[in-house]
Amino acid sequence: MRGKKPPTQTDISTEERELFRSMVGEVTPLSDDRIVHRPRLSRRKSRIQYRPPAQGVDIEPHLAPEDVVFFHRGGLPQKQLRKFKRGEMAIEARLDLHGQTGAEALSSLQLFFTKTAAENKRSVLIIHGKGYRSQGAQPILKSLVHQWLQQQDSVIAFCSAQPHHGGNGAVYVLVQRCRL
Repeated sequence: MRGKKPPTQTDISTEERELFRSMVGEVTPLSDDRIVHRPRLSRRKSRIQYRPPAQGVDIEPHLAPEDVVFFHRGGLPQKQLRKFKRGEMAIEARLDLHGQTGAEALSSLQLFFTKTAAENKRSVLIIHGKGYRSQGAQPILKSLVHQWLQQQDSVIAFCSAQPHHGGNGAVYVLVQRCRL
């Protein structure tokens, strides 16, 4: 059939048409066109709320400076997850928390994620440092960021960054896009 165009109704002889009808028999058109009609989405962007950590969340460091972190909620295709972990996704925004206190870092995180949601950004980098210069050389901001990100419903996944993006002192974060 390659190279040939399909026959049109005028190309079919009366005998072929009668043979076809006798083979097929009685035909009744379907009443359901099987097309799924979905309601239109609202033009307004959905608002993503970023929650502060729950009351009483312990922000004492539970991670070591060299700990590699990884978290995901599932539902992400394996190919995309591998690309994400390798740092191969384009980074659409960055936040550097170096030198901030825990309270300042929380405020910066909430402001940053509210802004990136409004701009519909999906892949971001948060630099929290390893904690070598903090009191007791403990990674307070790393632990805080780790806990806060796990509590956000809009965070699909996060993992330690590749060395050229900060290594264990930074995380890639994949966020759900706002629906239009």
